[in-house]
Amino acid sequence: MIIFALGVFKIKNVNGRVEHGNIQHRRLWMMTTEFKDAEEVILQNQGDIFENDYNFALIEDVNVLEPNVPSGTYATVPKQWWYQANRKNDSDEIDSITNINAPEDFEGICHWWVG
Repeated sequence: MIIFALGVFKIKNVNGRVEHGNIQHRRLWMMTTEFKDAEEVILQNQGDIFENDYNFALIEDVNVLEPNVPSGTYATVPKQWWYQANRKNDSDEIDSITNINAPEDFEGICHWWVG
């Protein structure tokens, strides 16, 4: 079974780079069985998920093993969809939310939803 984990991040941009060491905080926002539900929450900023603070969101597909599959049988690398909240003139107001490639320093890092 596949579920989708949606998390939000506050990542400081230093000299035009978004780096792993610059994560100021993050949190798991929700888990759902439908990708479209997770993406809709992000793109519409439902529940004010960016909270005038977070600037990135991530959806990861998570393979939840069925009860009859032995633990540790296999692990999968989740697919990821990254989004960035673009603010108006460095204000708290969001101008747009765009789907982006994973920031370079974050490529290959997965399972953010487990903390």
